[in-house]
Amino acid sequence: MDDSQQRKLIEAYITAYNAFDVGAMLKPLHVDVEIRNIAGGQTTHRATGLEAFRKLAEASAAMFAERHQTLRSLSEFRDDETTGLRATISYRGTLARDLPGGPRAGEKIALGGTTDFSFRDGVIATITDRS
Repeated sequence: MDDSQQRKLIEAYITAYNAFDVGAMLKPLHVDVEIRNIAGGQTTHRATGLEAFRKLAEASAAMFAERHQTLRSLSEFRDDETTGLRATISYRGTLARDLPGGPRAGEKIALGGTTDFSFRDGVIATITDRS
């Protein structure tokens, strides 16, 4: 699988994310997909498998009245266990409900970060979001 095919999978995933289309988000993912969200160096969410991913994506979507990820750049990465593409992402959203101890419904959030995507069997196998 070449970089252009991998990029198309990432773009399809982000397009579905922005549209709140959880079903379409699942299409470019491996049946055993692993996702991690790391904020401030701490793992805040982790899921393995399409069903666990679906539940996490639906819960996340319900927290936002609107949200949008913008892909700023893609580069190859390699660490001890994985190779893939690292996306630099900018993110904005408006909360649909209050977060415990945090921002309240209606408040806008803007973040930057990276997302590492690795691939197996022609689809996305792991997603690691860092902000």
